Amino acid sequence: MGTDDNAFYLSHDFTGDKSSAGCPFMDKDTQVWDFNRIIYGHNMGTGSDAMFSTLLDYEKEDYLKEHRTIYFTDAYGSAAAYQVMAVVKYSIDDLAEWDFRTRNHGDMESYNAWMEELQGRALYYEEPDHAPTSIITLATCDRRIFGKKGRFLVVVGMGG
Repeated sequence: MGTDDNAFYLSHDFTGDKSSAGCPFMDKDTQVWDFNRIIYGHNMGTGSDAMFSTLLDYEKEDYLKEHRTIYFTDAYGSAAAYQVMAVVKYSIDDLAEWDFRTRNHGDMESYNAWMEELQGRALYYEEPDHAPTSIITLATCDRRIFGKKGRFLVVVGMGG
């Protein structure tokens, strides 16, 4: 889902009806042509496979190795395979140091610095088979370390 209000789909489904599970949605500032598209979804808790709860499984290296490919289908029906590049536990207090929501880079220096910071923060990082032409960052809540400010990120890249 696309939105102009990041809070709306946290408590509504894709039809707009109230829902405690919400609905995965693309960040309000993300455009389909951005290099890094951010998609949020709820972590519904331990034992749940609803919404983005299973993203936490990527904390296990074996799971990551077995599920390295994620498929994304856009609103127009175009599907693409993305490889998991990084798994990150993150606090929103760190946005000033490194903003995972950075959508585009003005030059290679900015891109390289962002990628180096991603690699340095990652629990797991694997170079994709090809340099990514686009990235999707899947983000969900993870209160285990940083409380309400904690996020769990799975960053996937599509090579060219």
